[in-house]
Amino acid sequence: TSNPIVDNVQAATALQAFQAAQPYAPNLSGATPPKAPLPVITGLEQNAGRPGQALADVLRGIRAGRTPLEAIAAMPTGLKTQMVGLIFFTPLAVDLQHGKTITAAQIASVAKSSSELASDLVAAQKIVPAQAVAPGEWRRWWWICLGGQVLLLVLVFFMRGRWSPAAARRELRERERLIDEELAELTSNTRSDRELISV
Repeated sequence: TSNPIVDNVQAATALQAFQAAQPYAPNLSGATPPKAPLPVITGLEQNAGRPGQALADVLRGIRAGRTPLEAIAAMPTGLKTQMVGLIFFTPLAVDLQHGKTITAAQIASVAKSSSELASDLVAAQKIVPAQAVAPGEWRRWWWICLGGQVLLLVLVFFMRGRWSPAAARRELRERERLIDEELAELTSNTRSDRELISV
């Protein structure tokens, strides 16, 4: 279950940054949200790509005393389209966090404004269920490993072979000595056969 998280680590990091910023993000109600702490804004800038940069700019504007609309109006055009994508993205991300499913059409509506946010939603469909079951996985694997150790301890008494490395080395040296003797005998036999043929 950790594979979806590891395979989509970049999207998971971006989703965490958006989730941390969610209480401070502007919404369609028009009310001014509380001022975001600087670590939340920095997390968006560092981990969430262009959409994170857009939201970080808005949150910085709100911290400076602007309304959300004024902060969005002051943004470059490219980041404004990311904010449009965020308006559609946020409720879908919340739905996924609460175990609801989203459709390909909903993801496509986000992709019109931001392909990054759309790919984050696709990854979130794998990440969110994996996060729900991952905490209990280590226990299951611990019991499996413990069972394997017990099985090994039982099977040790039925295994064959040398358990002492020194005895194994002696046996290996003896075997190599016998092989060398056999090869020497074969070599001498080959020489005598050649001598007979030449006579």
